[in-house]
Amino acid sequence: ATLGPKTLTVTTTDGAGNARVLNRTYTVAVARPDARIRRGAGPLAGDGIYNATGAGQTRAGSAARGHSVTFYASIQNDAAFAETLRLGGAGSTPRFAVVYRNPAGINITNQVIAGTYTTPNLAPGGTHQMKITVTVRNTPPFTGSLVRTLTATPTTHPAMADTVRFVTSRT
Repeated sequence: ATLGPKTLTVTTTDGAGNARVLNRTYTVAVARPDARIRRGAGPLAGDGIYNATGAGQTRAGSAARGHSVTFYASIQNDAAFAETLRLGGAGSTPRFAVVYRNPAGINITNQVIAGTYTTPNLAPGGTHQMKITVTVRNTPPFTGSLVRTLTATPTTHPAMADTVRFVTSRT
C-alpha cells in the first residue's frame, strides 16, 4: 500500500434488504528512527539523515592514554506514531573501553552490545538520550583508533534502522 491517509468502506445488507455503510479512516505510515550523535557539548550530526552506515552521522574525538572521549546519542522517533526503538552497538577492545549509559546514568553496555536495549515508547518527535564514553587504555599505539556504530531499529519495521558512528583515537 502507499503511504498516507486511507478510508476503508464496508457495506452490509441484512436478510430484509436493509443496507448499512460504515467508513473508517486510517493512515499508512512507516517507522522512522533518527539517530543523531554529538561529541561533548558539540552540535548533533545526523539530524534528518537516515542510513545504516553512519555516513554523514559521525563524530570523532581523541584522548591520551588513560583518558576518555564522551559522545551523546540522541535517538528520535520521526514516525507519525508512537514507537519503541531497539539500540545495538559494539563494545570494548583490549585498547579501548566503551561504556553506554541511559539517561539515568545506569550502565546499559551489556544490553546495547546484545542488541536488547529498548527505549521507552517514544511519541512522534520524542527523543531518548544515551551517553557513550570511550576510554583509551594504556595499550594503543600513537596511531591507534576505534570506530564504533550505534544502530536504532524500530520494533515494528526492522528494515528502517538508522546508524550513527563515533571514532576515538589516541593522542
